Amino acid sequence: MSALLEQGGLGVLDLFACRWWSKEAWLDRFVRRTGFAVEDFIRVVSSDDEQLHPGIWVHTRGLRKFGRPDLQVKHVPGPWPGDNPMTTAACKLLNSLSERLCQGAMLGEGETAAFTGLRRRCTFLLSPDDSGSPHCHFGNEVLEVIDLVRGKAGSDLNRLLGELAGR
Repeated sequence: MSALLEQGGLGVLDLFACRWWSKEAWLDRFVRRTGFAVEDFIRVVSSDDEQLHPGIWVHTRGLRKFGRPDLQVKHVPGPWPGDNPMTTAACKLLNSLSERLCQGAMLGEGETAAFTGLRRRCTFLLSPDDSGSPHCHFGNEVLEVIDLVRGKAGSDLNRLLGELAGR
């Protein structure tokens, strides 16, 4: 991509993360800087999707580039858009999990994850790749992140997000 930009290209479209990079931003992030930053490769998006009410839907875009399923948290309480500590906590959680996945971790349905400084744990529900669906959204498998309550999958992630938001 950098070679194409140096030959007169104007920008780069990352279809998996649904993001445009200007020539300068691309060169700054991927040529001039050393080190890995998960935010350069994936996006965490929040929306007030009516099909997923009540609450806000927070999910990743771009983990397919790493051969990993995308991640989602449904029914996050609070206002959208605006300053919502629960949405901020969900974004931080998905960024943390995404970084683990980008660096080689494997997560599957029913597995659990713990986070430094938090008492609560989460588990995952897998949805198949929706690439062939007429209503394709991810173009990838997706893991829904939910609370682990007394060793069983909860109905949402609100207790863990509340704990994370309170830190």
